[in-house]
Amino acid sequence: MIFLLAALTIDSEYSFFTFPQSNIRTYVNNARFLFIEKDIRSMIYLGSYNGLKGVKKFYFSVDSTDIAGRVTFGDIGPVRGLGLFDIAMPFSPSITIGRERDRVCHFVPTYGENRFYLYMEGRTPYIPISILYRMDTTIYSPSRNNLILSTWNRFIRGNLTCQYKFGLGYYGTPGFKTQYSLEYKREKFIFFLRGRYISNRYVDGSNRFFERGRIDIYANTGYRFPFGLGMRYGLTISGETYGSPLTKKFYASIGYTYRRSLNVSTYGLIASGSFDSFWWERGGEATYLRNKWGIGIRYLSYYRGIRGETFDITGKFFPFTGSFLYFTIGKRSYLSSGLVMFGGANLPLRPDLRMNINFISNNGLNAGMRLTYKPYNWLMFLLRVHCDFPYRGLSGGFNINTRMDMEKTGFCFVYGSVYSDNNDNGVVEEGEPVIRDVQIVLDGEKKVAVGRDGIYRIGFVKPGKHFLSISFGNLPAYMGTKKKRITFEIKNFNIKRIDIPIVGLGRVSGKVFHDRNRNGVLDEGEEGIPNVVIMLSGTDLFTMSDRDGNYRIENVPPGMFRIRLKNLPPDFELSIKNLILYAALRPRAHQIIDIGLAKKERPIRIKKF
Repeated sequence: MIFLLAALTIDSEYSFFTFPQSNIRTYVNNARFLFIEKDIRSMIYLGSYNGLKGVKKFYFSVDSTDIAGRVTFGDIGPVRGLGLFDIAMPFSPSITIGRERDRVCHFVPTYGENRFYLYMEGRTPYIPISILYRMDTTIYSPSRNNLILSTWNRFIRGNLTCQYKFGLGYYGTPGFKTQYSLEYKREKFIFFLRGRYISNRYVDGSNRFFERGRIDIYANTGYRFPFGLGMRYGLTISGETYGSPLTKKFYASIGYTYRRSLNVSTYGLIASGSFDSFWWERGGEATYLRNKWGIGIRYLSYYRGIRGETFDITGKFFPFTGSFLYFTIGKRSYLSSGLVMFGGANLPLRPDLRMNINFISNNGLNAGMRLTYKPYNWLMFLLRVHCDFPYRGLSGGFNINTRMDMEKTGFCFVYGSVYSDNNDNGVVEEGEPVIRDVQIVLDGEKKVAVGRDGIYRIGFVKPGKHFLSISFGNLPAYMGTKKKRITFEIKNFNIKRIDIPIVGLGRVSGKVFHDRNRNGVLDEGEEGIPNVVIMLSGTDLFTMSDRDGNYRIENVPPGMFRIRLKNLPPDFELSIKNLILYAALRPRAHQIIDIGLAKKERPIRIKKF
């Protein structure tokens, strides 16, 4: 049962709606675990209750096995079965075998239409190859047995990208699909070309049947000038290969941007299709944005059998981060009144609470308000109120949505002892007291309290690389660890013990002084040197000497650290040449290290006459 829960994704929704009308017929689908379904149809008068439950996704996966890079059992995309990825053999093939989910949506997935599904993929030294075989039993499937061989590749040369795909399928007679795309992109120029051809009676991997075949050609190019003017145009040709004329579209647009605040653009489209159909569009828009407000104007004129036009003026206001209000007034030629108004607001009331308001007015008022409260990632409450006057009146709704997604959970276990390492040997020994008032943090997110026995325990850890850190809580400031992070790697189903020693922290202090006689000792009368940076190698501990040259570094763990200096005064160096400074501390020790600096000696030049 533990393994099952670790790979479940559960979606639930519970809602209640009230309507002003009576005698409403509703449909409630209550789905139970896996295959048990029950449909309830009822007549109600005041409202409806809808409870939706079901397992949306279930799988169990193990990484880094001896057989393959990943072994998965359960739902792999739309297929429920077994998947072996990056198998340990030549060409590193991947295999998925099982049954494909039915296309008709259910809260509990069903697998009645597809009887067998097999997909294999591998990469040869030259090109990748895939093989798909599927067996279907539904009368709606054009092919009971379908076999497809595919290959693809991609080439990148500088700014040029080329990609091709080819598939060969069999449904009584063989069919094929080929696709090629080319993209050339520079800073201010782009060109894109894509072509696809599908032969007649071809069945693709999703069991879609192209009885008359299909052809699609798409070309697009654009250029932006240095002064803010840009232009773009393209051509599209698509349709069945025979039986009806192809649909042809040509469009072009020109835009201008001024200081990223003013944008003006105009565009046009002309197209023709089957049965001598012909249509066109033309229009333009302009927007102006400032820090907290903006305004926009949009016009569109079109012909699709009848001629029409639309015109809008929109204003937007951004009161604070993540919020906006907008209002639009416009004209529609297809409306009886011609005038339409709509607007709304999106306001985050709290980080976990958001309010949305929208309305539209045209011979009446249609408005809605929605409050969304999401206290956790897996739980959301939704309150909706909607009014439609003078037609349907007032209605409301309340939803509870839950989503438990545990697919990232692993089956590793990490534990260890947190103790006071009195002799600083890194080993738990008898007599060394345990530490209780701390928390262990995994990957900076998951916190686990240390038990009364000084042992921490972390379960369901994903395989891979992780790190542990400590939240010290009520421990004294002079207690700490040698490392802020403990990095480790673990494989699935493994148990790993990581003991964490707590040590007494020490202190290093002293004085940076001007060693005039270069004897390395602080003598009377030798003044301090300020603003010198003192660092301990292997740690992030450092400080700077004060105006008298004194320095102090606190919370230093036991060990030996090399002292490095930075920001020395010009022409100064260590008074004793080639001297290497070290600080060696025991737990809760205090070491005084004075650092002497002296001016660099000028080399003596000997002149020969």
